[in-house]
Amino acid sequence: MEEYRQEIRYTYSDYLSWPEDERWELIVGAPDMVAEILSPSTAARDTLYKFNCCLEAGVREHWIVDPDRRTVSTYILTGGQYIAKVYGDSGHAPVSILPGCEIDLEELFKHNATEENP
Repeated sequence: MEEYRQEIRYTYSDYLSWPEDERWELIVGAPDMVAEILSPSTAARDTLYKFNCCLEAGVREHWIVDPDRRTVSTYILTGGQYIAKVYGDSGHAPVSILPGCEIDLEELFKHNATEENP
């Protein structure tokens, strides 16, 4: 399996328990959550290949954010497979690995709408 350089790749509870000066040296294993933001040049790869890599690695929650379609597809790992749910550009999407945390989708897509309609 190909490895990807992630900006954030850790379980938060583990991260907080490590000494501050050693945190980045100790990060191993699959992240609890991966969020991919699609771009036209990599959309096919991000939605297929990386999706399967996340599934194989055991990533508990995988989000694919499509700014052009203004959708967020969430995939929650359950029984070895992903359960999908698609959200539009309004309302809230819950973050299953952080109970009580929800992302405001209108706010998420606000910047993209501003670029399209100055």
